[in-house]
Amino acid sequence: MGDTPEYHADYPTRPIGGGNPYHCCSMCGRSDPSINGRIEGHAVDCLYRRAKEAVASGDAELIALLREEVWDLVLVKRGATEVLNLLPSEGAS
Repeated sequence: MGDTPEYHADYPTRPIGGGNPYHCCSMCGRSDPSINGRIEGHAVDCLYRRAKEAVASGDAELIALLREEVWDLVLVKRGATEVLNLLPSEGAS
């Protein structure tokens, strides 16, 4: 039996609009169908993707840098608080 890839649907979304029934990632704007539950479906510079990859790598320094970046966006960009919740709290292993 092969490994089943993880399906990630916990990213913040917004309606695409213009009569389109789909939603898209509110961080990178890629549509749900094009993402299809894959981290790689998000843009390389997508904050959600970067946070998920940082957590998976366990890189504490990168996580701290992303935490600062997310806090800078919390009041500016819809969905940033959801991404902040993906990152382990400070001092957590």
